[in-house]
Amino acid sequence: MKYNGVGTGVHACTKRQAGMPVPPAMSTHTQSVRGPLRFPAPARRLLAGCLLLLLLPAGCRQQPRVRVVIRETAPLLDIAAREMAARLEQSGYKVEIATGHGANAGQVNAIIFTVDASTPALQPEGFRIIPLRASGFFLFRVIGYDSRGVLWGGQELAEQIVSSGRLETVGEQTANRLFPLRAVSLPLPLPENSVSPQAKTEARDHWRERFDLLSRDRYNSIFFETTAPLTHFVNFPDRPGSPASSAQEVKPNMDWLRDLFRMAQERGLDAYLQLTKASLEELLVQDVSPPGAAEHAPAQPPDR
Repeated sequence: MKYNGVGTGVHACTKRQAGMPVPPAMSTHTQSVRGPLRFPAPARRLLAGCLLLLLLPAGCRQQPRVRVVIRETAPLLDIAAREMAARLEQSGYKVEIATGHGANAGQVNAIIFTVDASTPALQPEGFRIIPLRASGFFLFRVIGYDSRGVLWGGQELAEQIVSSGRLETVGEQTANRLFPLRAVSLPLPLPENSVSPQAKTEARDHWRERFDLLSRDRYNSIFFETTAPLTHFVNFPDRPGSPASSAQEVKPNMDWLRDLFRMAQERGLDAYLQLTKASLEELLVQDVSPPGAAEHAPAQPPDR
């Protein structure tokens, strides 16, 4: 038998004739065989640590801390602090709220809410955001002309931090309102007295979500439009011809209205009750003449 030129196998023609499979031609170059890659012990420990950090769940990693500081006492400032904490906690920050005259930033990243109407260039409802660095920590001052300005300044700061994911990207900013009145009108359905407490709670939560949305969109007023008769809110027992309402009918409606007004005002919204024509129809007395009106009426001239 003849061999091929490489000298490592039988000639291909001879193998085909014999019905044997033809192996691929072998290269004349030798291949070096290497063992498994080995890293020094310090490199292996570093690599293992990195893999462990990647495998840890997000909740086990150290969360950046932020403290919200409020020295003044006002319901709207408390709402602003809680909303700031909720927004940042959703993005992985660990937030604590410090209130009172002795509250301070300490050795931690901090956001300080302040009301100061004497701040230059600020108008009612205006705010200023001032980022600072102190002892390696971030310090953000949110100064509002009033409590409503602090609320909206805090919302703006939270949006910047959440959108960028980094505290160092926040820049100094001053903002004032363009229109004194920014209002919306919404229909006000009254809950039935037979509605379950759970249904009333769900309706209250629904309104709270609406108020939060309006506040984030910088609205400052809301008009509750109702077609219910005015006697559903107020009793007129001494008015002749007006339908009377019992205290059991008026009180639940007034409690519901006060609750909505309170929630709206806590979020910086001035609340108003808007009455429609349908609300006043029952009080409109037509074709009713006062007693003695015919006696004092001027005499008509005789027909000629």
